[in-house]
Formats: sequence, C-alpha cells, structure tokens
Amino acid sequence: MFVLFAGLPGIRSATFLDEFPVDHFYHFALLSTALRFLHVVPMSKGSVQVAQVLLDNFGRTLPNLYNIQECTYNSHALLHLPSQVLDHGSLSFTSAFVFEAFIAHLKNLYSGTRGNPKQMVKKLGICQSYKGYVSQKCKEVPNAARLAQRLLNEKSNTRCVGGGIHLHEPMQHKKLVGFQGVLSQVLGCAPDTGYMVFFRMTKAHITFHSTMYSRIGNSCSYIVHLHLNGNDMYAKVVCYILHQNLAYALVLQYHLTGVNVCEGLPPPQDVVLQEIVRKKIVGQHFLEAQEKKHPLIVKATVEEALLPI
Repeated sequence: MFVLFAGLPGIRSATFLDEFPVDHFYHFALLSTALRFLHVVPMSKGSVQVAQVLLDNFGRTLPNLYNIQECTYNSHALLHLPSQVLDHGSLSFTSAFVFEAFIAHLKNLYSGTRGNPKQMVKKLGICQSYKGYVSQKCKEVPNAARLAQRLLNEKSNTRCVGGGIHLHEPMQHKKLVGFQGVLSQVLGCAPDTGYMVFFRMTKAHITFHSTMYSRIGNSCSYIVHLHLNGNDMYAKVVCYILHQNLAYALVLQYHLTGVNVCEGLPPPQDVVLQEIVRKKIVGQHFLEAQEKKHPLIVKATVEEALLPI
C-alpha cells in the first residue's frame, strides 16, 4: 500500500513543506514508479525495460543518500525483479498476500488436532453451497423446510439483479438533491415507480459503497476505475440505481489534468535523475485529478466493469 499507492503522494506533501529531502523523495519515486510498471496487466516489455532503468538508478544512488550499509541483499534483489516479471508475468500474479490473508479464515474451519484438512474441506463445501445443503437436510420435516426457506431467502432490503449483482439498502430518492432531474431525464421515468436508489452494491463478491452510505468507515470503495466506450476513467459513486431490472451507478467523473506528482519541486542533484524527471517518467502513475460537476450514469455490468481502486 505504501510503496504502490500512498507513499509517493504523502512524501511529496512532506517534501513540499521542507520536511523531507528532495533527493530522497526522487529516490523513492524511482522505486515506486518501477514497481507500478511491474504490476501492470497485461505486461509490456517496454514498461519492464523502463522499470529496469529506474531500479538500476535506485540501487546506484542508494549508498550516496543513505550509506553503504543500506546496500543489503534486499536492495540488490530489487534489480532482478524485471527479469523475473519477463519470465513469470506481472507482480500482480506472483504476490502471496492473498493466501496469507486467507489463513485466518482457514483457522476458523477446524477444531482440535485431528482430521483438520477433512474438516476444512467439508466446511468450505458447506459455505459454497449452504443453501442447497440446508434445504436438502430439512426437506423431510415440513416445518423445518419452511423455516429454512424463510431464513435462506434474500433480505428484504436486497435486490438481486442479472449478472450476479446485488443492490443493498434502498434509500429515499429525496436525498439525491441536485441529481433527481438528471436521473428522470436519462431514465425517462419518475423515481419510486420507475427506478429505485440504493446505498451499496455487491458484484463478483466485491462490495462497492457510495458517498451516500453513512457507515462506510475508512473504506474508499466508492472511488472506482471504470471502462466505458473503450476508455478508462476514474469516478466517485454517488449511488446505485435499479431500473427495469438493470443496475446503474450515478458517478461524478474525475478529470486527469496531466500534472505529475513530481512537478513543482526543485530538480534532483544527480544528472541522470534530472533527465528522468524532465521526461516525466517517475510519478507518471500519480496525476492530479479534478472532479467534474456533471454527473454520469453508467451500467454496472460485467462488460462495463466497475473496479475498486
């Protein structure tokens, strides 16, 4: 999270306030930008070559900025990441974090010390097909079958839509002050009778929130990356809409100004880094974005995918 996303903008703010050395900021920008290149899907040989140049300069300037003692095996191993990506694919597919994060769930699937694999397999199977499993076990007793059917039905505040999309917690359309006219114009109908508005959406086992959702906590899943008409864009979800059994998202699109996160700072002392910064190679994945005032309604289908950032 820090290296790929939060680190560079955060350190840039500290650098702008003279709380972090400029040369150290550009040094970290080499690492952050290189790893972003190596995470790109699909992989591009040209981007891997650029990442190799950035990591080579990261290792070259490391002893001058921090000390020779920091030139450890870990820093040397970074130089071999591009070749590993060429051999095995993007770093997005070679990370083991997803398996590490699932260990806690696996530990809850067994008890005792005997037959643990069998216990986990059985409980995983029940989790994946629990509705059919419970219905099968209760079908011999009419009262139990009716109770199971009532408990297994979707909650009243959830609507199932085509494509495996679920919309959660309907909201009053009156809360959408300033957007009601746009919705009626685009959808061609009045609220409540023609469409419903929801706070959250689940799609492909991923839950998306909206800015209207009050219990979002620290989650930022209302900012999405969407693919529309062959173009990639970023947007903030205001709410989700159900119209004629189709799911839509009311979003406010972000406009990328093209201003790089590394711009506006003094140049580095190293001559090679000066050329890299001048060509806007470092920090190119971190561009300034401005929110557009005009809302946009997009389909929340698989083809026009909404992806969390």
